[in-house]
Amino acid sequence: MNVKLLFNLFFVCGAVLSKANANEITATKVSDNSLTFTQGEKHYTCKTQYTYLNFRYSNDGQFIIFYFPSADFKNPIKSGSANILAAYTRCMKGLKIVIKAAPKYELIIDINKNANIMVTNQFYIYKNGGNTIDGRLLSSVYHYGTSKPLYFPFSPLKSDAKYIYHSDYNGDLVGKGFDSPAPIDSIQGNAALKVNVISTDGKYIAPVGATCEPFSGDIWGVDKKKPISFDGLDSNGITEKCKGIFK
Repeated sequence: MNVKLLFNLFFVCGAVLSKANANEITATKVSDNSLTFTQGEKHYTCKTQYTYLNFRYSNDGQFIIFYFPSADFKNPIKSGSANILAAYTRCMKGLKIVIKAAPKYELIIDINKNANIMVTNQFYIYKNGGNTIDGRLLSSVYHYGTSKPLYFPFSPLKSDAKYIYHSDYNGDLVGKGFDSPAPIDSIQGNAALKVNVISTDGKYIAPVGATCEPFSGDIWGVDKKKPISFDGLDSNGITEKCKGIFK
């Protein structure tokens, strides 16, 4: 399974729809600028800081990840997040939900509270001969609290910045029929396929997502910043090792 297909599965299938587990609080979209929190018999509806297309939970169930309308020159923010407990508390008080914006033009893929890290994707575009436009995903890892980057061998280079999709720089490419990936308006779950990004203990990440059965993707150790080796394992062994990492 190639990276682009895995990326599409991640968003289109909504494969990481883990149920919110922060004190059994769940959220439901009411409109493009509001949502309802439910905890047992209690229900609270409140406004969100920004208009959004859709949202999902982080794999650890501690955050809501919001996806916004396609970024442009006036609105370069494509996604943001909110701690579920903090958002629920504000909603109880009748306050707006504060959304922590992702770095410009980046889509949040997952957040992990234990490790205090966040993984994002962005799209790198380039000309592939003549006027043919192609692109590939770039993945970044951040310390969630400070938004400072944690550098891995796959991290984008500074020289890549001008090629990362944003229409104020690359509007001419959009005019030629190329557009960046965008989150869908509604997410449909697929219980048979789970795409993992950050392990529950925060020790491992799959920058563009990884499925265990069948196995696809790359898994990296956070501390050593090196890819996990599956040498010597057959397909069943690889699947079991992957499941052990993302248990």
